Amino acid sequence: MLAEIDDTERSITSGSCSTPRGLLRVNASVPIAHCAITPLLPAFLARFPEIEIDLSLDDGMVDLIENRTDVAIRVGPLQDSGLKARTLLESRYAVVAASSYLKSAPPLRTPADIAPVGARRDEEISKS
Repeated sequence: MLAEIDDTERSITSGSCSTPRGLLRVNASVPIAHCAITPLLPAFLARFPEIEIDLSLDDGMVDLIENRTDVAIRVGPLQDSGLKARTLLESRYAVVAASSYLKSAPPLRTPADIAPVGARRDEEISKS
């Protein structure tokens, strides 16, 4: 098995592996997959037709080794320092409310205070 790994590493670093092929196991949270991964899949698969994507979605932390995951896309700081990470993008979130609501509602001090209000995500608002 070590010989196979060495051969694979040599073929990748030497450039003799001209066409990427094989199974790529990707794990991501549902929102990331919905917004950032699935829209890009058709173009990616058209560019690399010999790659097969196994996309598993999980909003919790998963054992990447146990699940044989090649790539995991997550939001937030890396918890396991034994893993390699790269920033793909930075995002900002904003909590907004109508001034009429804020005048009549109790003060919002923590994110939990929003739950009883029936907060809506931006994508839900744009559909209404």
